[in-house]
Amino acid sequence: MNLYRILIFVYLVMSPFTSFAQDLSEHRWKDRLVILQANDLNNQLLKEQILELRNNNEGLKDRQIIVYQIIQNKYQKGIYDENEWVKSEGKFTSHNEGDSPFQFTLIGLDGGIKLKNNEPISCEKLFGTIDQMPLRQSEIRRKKDGDNF
Repeated sequence: MNLYRILIFVYLVMSPFTSFAQDLSEHRWKDRLVILQANDLNNQLLKEQILELRNNNEGLKDRQIIVYQIIQNKYQKGIYDENEWVKSEGKFTSHNEGDSPFQFTLIGLDGGIKLKNNEPISCEKLFGTIDQMPLRQSEIRRKKDGDNF
């Protein structure tokens, strides 16, 4: 395990979002994570990003992407309004770099940060980034080989 992965792991474990960090650790090697952080639920960039993701739900499923939203002292798994918000003792500012009211972060299967931006990301860019990753290339080959039998 390289130093970068250790630092990411320590960041997640030592995070003030203790229950959130525990939720994230359960995804390692199973799911890719998109973390959406915003200053409030009415953040226009957050709304745009959620709409983009909802419109591409099949692509999210195919790439094993789980979305978490973080708003100040609570978080939610998923992109639909009926999902439950979980309170946490941490604060939004402890996770968001700088003073940006919105942040998009993609975490790979290995727990490493693969993409980070303060603007919404198109699913074309998100999926393109993931599809270039070695583990995703392996998944694609396995699916292709499975279709040939």
